[in-house]
Amino acid sequence: MAQTTLHINPYFATTAWEIEPMLEIYDSMLFANPNTGPANLQLIDWAISGSPSHSASFDSGTNTLTQTWHLRHDIFFHNGTPVTASDVCFSILTDRDIPSANFIQFVSSVKTCTATDSKTVVVTLSGNSPFAEIDIGGVPIVPSGIWASHCNWLNTGPNNAFDSSSESLNTLGGDCANPGFDPVATGIMVGSGQWICNFSVGVSTIPGQASCAQNANGSAGGQALGADAKILLDRNLAYMRCCGNEQAPTSNPPGQPAWSQNGIQTSSYEALSWADFNKDGKITLVDAATIAFFFNKQDPYFANPTYALPSTPRGTVDLGDEAVADFYFDHGTTSPFLGTPTGPGTATPPAMAGLDPSTDPFVLNLGGGILVYYLGTTSGAVHLSVLTGAPTTASFSASAVSGGTTIGSGAATTPDAGQIDIPFNTALTVGTSYTLTVTYAGSTAISITVDVHN
Repeated sequence: MAQTTLHINPYFATTAWEIEPMLEIYDSMLFANPNTGPANLQLIDWAISGSPSHSASFDSGTNTLTQTWHLRHDIFFHNGTPVTASDVCFSILTDRDIPSANFIQFVSSVKTCTATDSKTVVVTLSGNSPFAEIDIGGVPIVPSGIWASHCNWLNTGPNNAFDSSSESLNTLGGDCANPGFDPVATGIMVGSGQWICNFSVGVSTIPGQASCAQNANGSAGGQALGADAKILLDRNLAYMRCCGNEQAPTSNPPGQPAWSQNGIQTSSYEALSWADFNKDGKITLVDAATIAFFFNKQDPYFANPTYALPSTPRGTVDLGDEAVADFYFDHGTTSPFLGTPTGPGTATPPAMAGLDPSTDPFVLNLGGGILVYYLGTTSGAVHLSVLTGAPTTASFSASAVSGGTTIGSGAATTPDAGQIDIPFNTALTVGTSYTLTVTYAGSTAISITVDVHN
């Protein structure tokens, strides 16, 4: 740390140095494009999905703004617990009533927050403000199951929810209202963001200590850190937007949940990207209708060997493929900013100022008008689908490296029209992590960490 900190704590952090680690650990419903300003602010659906993902209506008679938010299905805290509407309401209401030193300014006008079901949040606010959307959508989501006892919110009422229906049954305070309470040292910094401090309560990224912080002398740190102290965060491989260079880890640090709580054979990001056939940044009715059309038929793209049921003939779109695509319906990576489909596996870039316009890193451009899609890797082969052009099968090769051992590939084959398999000379070991490199005509097409599941 170049600057010292006093409170790395959702309720007492005030400086940029204190807030920055929390923005990496905790997620919010919206993401504000940092390259845009108040006059042209771009808000990306981050932890929300749907058509629409959120909405608002204003009643001038009661001077009340009502917002409705729909959470994604593929968001989980670092301990594997799903992020729910109850967690969102808990975060909003405790920020208002503890209150949070920094986030009170964004939630002070909140009248009520209700979890109408596990994935739907309804917030009412006094007055109508142009900033109400980002104010509520930008609140960091903390896990109610971990923080509730620290905030003295013990009674969840008849609806069993941490929302306005039960808050009045409790007297909030406790550790959450105590500036001396240290959540970092206690080891409860479990979030749902792309970086991990605690895999679960008391289990951090630093073996043998609850805290993910380290003082300059190497001792365990807390929320108050001096110069040259460190916060060690691990990449969240189960993150909804992870990872363009990682195919689903099979082994995890102690306390971390399984690589994919969705039960699929790849990362959440890889599955979502595949389901977005049009590559416009969101799985829409067009994508759903397309895979439905090919159900129980041959198709080189939707018949994905990494998702298909073992009993299904190779190249046939089955319930395994359909289930993955259906799970991600109405979910996106760049929505509401979408590209325009221009052909198989291609679309114009979404109009997001200064951000990477790519909606799918698994589309491989081999040059000469040849596009292939990386479907995934199983123990026996790398699987590709031809999108455009006519690649030379003999020009493909692959190597998988683990622990200093390299496993090469044999001659690529075309098991079905439009699909290419690059078989390994020796089957990869299930449960082992490999660095996979696929080349075409001597040039690297993709380099990815592969953890084999089948």
